[in-house]
Amino acid sequence: MPTAANESSEIDIEATEVIKDRLILYRRKGSTNSRCVVFVHGIAGDIRATWRNGTDAKSDFIQLILTDEDLRDYDVFSFGYRSTFYRGAPIDHAAIQLKAALSTLGKNRNNIVFIAHSMGGLVCMKYIVDQLQKSETPPVSGLLLYGTPTTGSDLVNIAKLVGYGIGFKIPGAGILVNLFLRGQRQLTDLATGSDFLARLHAEWAYRVVNGGHETAGAQRMWLAVRAISGEDDIAVKEGSSKGVYGAIDWEPLSYNHRQLVKPENANDDRFLAAKNFLQISRRTDAAVVDQVWKASQDIWASRFCRVSRDLYFFTAINQNKHPIVEQKEDRSYGTCTTICHYDFVLEKDHIEFGVSFGDADFWNRPSPPVYVHQIGLDLLPQQERKKLRSSLDAMLDNYSDNQIWSFFFPELSITVDGLALVPDCFEWPNVVRKYANWLLRRYTLPKECSAKVGSRVKLEVKYRSIIPFLLPHFVFSAPWIVHRAEVKILVEGTFEYFVPTQRLIPWSEARQTEDDSGSRREVGFIHNGIMLPGSALEVRWQLEKS
Repeated sequence: MPTAANESSEIDIEATEVIKDRLILYRRKGSTNSRCVVFVHGIAGDIRATWRNGTDAKSDFIQLILTDEDLRDYDVFSFGYRSTFYRGAPIDHAAIQLKAALSTLGKNRNNIVFIAHSMGGLVCMKYIVDQLQKSETPPVSGLLLYGTPTTGSDLVNIAKLVGYGIGFKIPGAGILVNLFLRGQRQLTDLATGSDFLARLHAEWAYRVVNGGHETAGAQRMWLAVRAISGEDDIAVKEGSSKGVYGAIDWEPLSYNHRQLVKPENANDDRFLAAKNFLQISRRTDAAVVDQVWKASQDIWASRFCRVSRDLYFFTAINQNKHPIVEQKEDRSYGTCTTICHYDFVLEKDHIEFGVSFGDADFWNRPSPPVYVHQIGLDLLPQQERKKLRSSLDAMLDNYSDNQIWSFFFPELSITVDGLALVPDCFEWPNVVRKYANWLLRRYTLPKECSAKVGSRVKLEVKYRSIIPFLLPHFVFSAPWIVHRAEVKILVEGTFEYFVPTQRLIPWSEARQTEDDSGSRREVGFIHNGIMLPGSALEVRWQLEKS
């Protein structure tokens, strides 16, 4: 039906009472949007009056959303439940009624943003938690809380809010209060430290805050939440309104409790806060955001991993020289000469160094290796990979420890703070070496290093090793945090193309240099910031056919 907004905005708004006194649909005439706003009032609130500032349609919160061209992809619902000065069922009941009301919206309404005032925010939170406990992810993309007492509110202030003004010094006032609370159960739920709030907080933290805890499995979700508090709100203190949300997700406005949800016009900061949040909620895709959350948890977990500082890495790859293998007819491998040094905190009285053929399980060991040379068989075409894998298995099965180690590292030097390390023993991934995917050698630290356990030391590794002859690809990466790095990659040969690339997490760009000197190409990367696990600096090339 047309409203007063038509005269000023020339936009036809129609209102339909979907459920009598429980759910009203407001929308632009003829529109049916999958995105919708659901207003939920608070204690002693009203399905219509809570959101109005007088009788002017320009000061109606619902009308402001519907007449804003930037929000035309939103329809609006207003939800109501019984909450009067003297009567109010438990908040649990209101959450159940909200679920029933939302079930009438249809499957196409799959992007709901709640705008809730006061206790209405707790109703929304309870509805969301109830759905998650049933392994049903609610179709909600945002929750905007205006003056919601997430940690409870003082009984006297709530009583003042609803007009009772209880005087505790009046004889018999305690009996009257008890009789009053029997009929107004919502006040009991809102009391600071109530059983209801304790249960709700525990479930909300477990299933929703920061995407929920991983042990909740499918019974959790990521949800955009913003809390608005009133600087003049005597009913709900700032700390209770702010709850668990920090400065990014919290905004204080200079209004009292009732005024928080009564914007006067489209330039009112109370409305602009909602508009901004609706635009943010529009961008959220629950399935995608959940994957982002999982990735962020992996990155956050890396804060406990090793940190290397001032890393320098240089490798020279020569694919034209004779391979360093005993069988002279086998030209499957070229050579690389590498030097790497960095500072790190020495964790134990030994370190491990090794070689990998493609598998990375060794990084999961309690004390990860300080360096692993990657042969990179997994990057080869299948036929070549099978051939080299077969030759490696034969060697691992038939040769002694020293022969195998000499094949991979004919030249090797490892020092800690300038002190050379002596080999102690091998550690193999399997009882039988054949089919092993990596080999590690443990080095016991010199006695002079014993006192340095727990301190920052400088590791330096120099070695010569092998690379597959047909692998035109080299990647530098670290499985831990790197702070400041310089990486140089030199490849000898004549090229059809030579392409350096970089993928840094978090996104940034390392300073890059290139040197082309005839039959050799060198690329350098210098990055003074943080590189997280998953970052890579690499080169791809194609040699000219001889």
